[in-house]
Parts: sequence; structure tokens; C-alpha cells
Amino acid sequence: MQAVVLAGGMGRQIKSELGQAPKPMAIVNGYPFLEYVLLYLRKNGIDEIILSCGYMRSVIESYFGNGKRWGLSISYTDEDFLRGTAGSVKLAEPLIKNNQFVVVNGDTFHDVPIYELIEFHLTHEAWITLALKESEHPERYGVVELGENNQIVRFIGRGHKDLFKLVNTGIYVFSKEALQFIQPNENISLEKDIFPLLTKLGKLYGYVCDGAFLDIEVPENFHQVKEKLKELIAHKEDR
Repeated sequence: MQAVVLAGGMGRQIKSELGQAPKPMAIVNGYPFLEYVLLYLRKNGIDEIILSCGYMRSVIESYFGNGKRWGLSISYTDEDFLRGTAGSVKLAEPLIKNNQFVVVNGDTFHDVPIYELIEFHLTHEAWITLALKESEHPERYGVVELGENNQIVRFIGRGHKDLFKLVNTGIYVFSKEALQFIQPNENISLEKDIFPLLTKLGKLYGYVCDGAFLDIEVPENFHQVKEKLKELIAHKEDR
């Protein structure tokens, strides 16, 4: 199984933590946040990574290289302009080998059992399955309404506090059928363009998981992120 990791964010809100580095390379407990994400994927049996980079790609590539040090095989795509989350996935299409693959945001961490997420995806014949979690601050994320059999019947963007509590945590299983709806060489958003469309087609599903969800986009939560990652990953044992 392969994973496309979206690592092109600029991280304007946490510049003081970053110095001169892209958002996924924010240092947490002495290591880039993105390193935790990749180790999490490896622990879940995913050892082929496509890093979708844009802003300051050289910083990411100089650190991770081909991934051998982490027991991974890493390849890269390079956005020559901002393509949006869907456009970034589309750019990786030539490197995707199988019909199913995982897509992960490089600046969030959700401790989801990926094997179960994939099994759910296949059982429900979904085109995209979102890992979901109930949140106390749903207004910060895209929220969903689940219908029968965990089919997503509404996907709503950020800013809605009182409608629903289940939020999109940025971990997805894709089937290649979903890529046909993403036009190449355009700026297209998963959240604004593709998810609402697949909701109408009945091909978007949600898998609810209680695992820890960490987001470095929220500056006031950065200390909590540091503490939680200490608990979640025995980092030195993995290296």
C-alpha cells in the first residue's frame, strides 16, 4: 500500500515555531512533525510514500531523501503552482501503483488503525473514505453528517460550530475512480470541490475513530501536540 502525504503547506500561523522551514517540518521534541507522520504510516504497514511538496521542497527532501534511513521508499512530486489538496493528489497519479491508496495531511496526526480504515473502505465500496473524530472545536475543521451505513450525506466546510461534531482529520483511503473528477493542472480542493461531489454520488464514507488527533495548525495547541507525541511514539526505538 502506498500513501500520498500532502506536505506543501506554508504554515503562516506558526512561523515562530518553524524558523525557515515549511509547516510539516515544524520541530516537535527535536524532530520534524512530518517524521512522526511517516513513522506512523510505517507502523501501519505502509512503506511506500509519495511526498507532495511545494513550498521549500528542498528542505523536506534534504532531510528525508529516499527514505531508506526510516525503512521507507520515498518519492516526490513538486508543485510549480498552488494546486490545492485535490490537485496535489492528482499530481501524484503517475506514481500510484494500485487501485487503493492512502492520502494523509502532513501537518495533522490522527492515530487511526489504517488496516481497519482500508477494510472499511473496501467493504463499503467507497471511492473515498474519511477518518473522522468527534471534536470539541468542530468549527476549526470540515464537519460531516453521517447517514445510513456511515455514508456521508453532507460535507460542510470550516466555521460551523453547532451543526455536527464529527470532523475530518485529514486521513483518507482513495480508490482511483475518485481521480477522474480531479482536473489536471488546476487548483482544486478536496474539501470544497471533490468531497461535496462524491457526497451527491453516494461514494463518500466516514470511519469514526477515537484515536488522538493532533493539529499543529492551531498555535495554542502546540504544547499539547508535543506532550501527546511523546506518549504516542517511542521515537528512539523506531530509528
